[in-house]
Amino acid sequence: GLDEVIHVKLWDRPGGGYDHRELVIRDGACTASAEPSEEPDLTLKVRPEDLRKIVTGEAGTKRLAFRGRLRAIGDIRLGMRLTDIFDLSS
Repeated sequence: GLDEVIHVKLWDRPGGGYDHRELVIRDGACTASAEPSEEPDLTLKVRPEDLRKIVTGEAGTKRLAFRGRLRAIGDIRLGMRLTDIFDLSS
């Protein structure tokens, strides 16, 4: 099973700046927190609507990265697998 920590910086917030979220994937479950507390394996900088597209399978991470709409720092291979990990396409 996966044991990964992903930090997500959701940018394009009204008034500027970003919201920081932490996703911890362990033992087949994913927990989310607004207060990051662990060192991330991957950090994503993305707009909220693009993150939704990634986890629902509407857009791939490669395509968004090439268009400058996604920035990934850390385990890039993990980032490329996000659509498969979350699989919310149905």
